[in-house]
Amino acid sequence: MEKVLKKQCVLKNMAEICVGTIDDIPEGQSKIIQTGGKDIAIFNISGDFFAITNACPHQGGPLGEGFLKDCIVTCPLHNYSFDVTSGQCTINPAMKVQTFDIEVRGEEIILFT
Repeated sequence: MEKVLKKQCVLKNMAEICVGTIDDIPEGQSKIIQTGGKDIAIFNISGDFFAITNACPHQGGPLGEGFLKDCIVTCPLHNYSFDVTSGQCTINPAMKVQTFDIEVRGEEIILFT
């Protein structure tokens, strides 16, 4: 897991974090970063990047280490699955993980928290 530092993005009133480059996360893969005491999983789906809280709300399993198929990641502990584009659980509509905005600037992946 990689720790990254925040800088304030005044226009969006959020912290803006460069979490790496597009080459750091191959298509169909993920990267887990830690910032502000949170673990965040970043996924590359066909060249588009999405970020969710890394901990599964069921029992805290590491979603960034789960099996990714299309836009669905499956928790490696108990097979709860989540749509990384919305954070919605696919098997329990009442369950959701936090999503984070991502922007690609040139080669850099920028996360907003």
